[in-house]
Order: sequence, then structure tokens, then C-alpha cells
Amino acid sequence: MDVGEELARSNEEFASTNKDFMHLGETRHPKLVVLACSDPRVAPKIVFKMKLGDVFDIRTAGGMAGEDEIASIEYAVSHPGVKDMACGGGKGEAPVGGLSGALDG
Repeated sequence: MDVGEELARSNEEFASTNKDFMHLGETRHPKLVVLACSDPRVAPKIVFKMKLGDVFDIRTAGGMAGEDEIASIEYAVSHPGVKDMACGGGKGEAPVGGLSGALDG
């Protein structure tokens, strides 16, 4: 099975078995915005044990925030219910190091 066939099969299975999937288009009630590294080994929704629709997930190389990412954060926090933001990445990555430095000093 090639990747395209696998994606189509997985998507069909997900849509037919996930009870929350059909209701995602009706409302949007995220609780959190996350700026994180695009590292494929870590998925913020899984790490924070959130359901689909609970997190505005903004992921970039190194978790860096440029103009587009900042605009996405501004959009996310404009939604009722979003009261918190988390920055995630490896210890040496800029958002975590910068946040640690800001908290330390």
C-alpha cells in the first residue's frame, strides 16, 4: 500500500470511529494555544491529553514565532475560552530557552 492509499484508509477509519469528529465543524471552543517545535516525535494535543478542537496548535521549526505565527496566536486568543498559552520544545530551543531566561531573570 502506498502512502496515499494509507492516508485515505486511515482518514476514512478515523472519521467513522471518532465520535467527536462529526461535531468539530459546528463549534469551536479551544482552551489553549500552543507554540511548539514541529518535531514529529511530539504532538502537543497528545502530550497535554487534549481532544480535537481543544488546542490551537502552532508548530514551526524550532518553535520560532515570526509575523505569521504571532498573527495566528492573536487569532487564537481572540476566541472565547482561550485563556492560556504554552510554549514547547527541546531544552536548547529558542522558545524554551527564552521563556526560561525570562522566568529566571
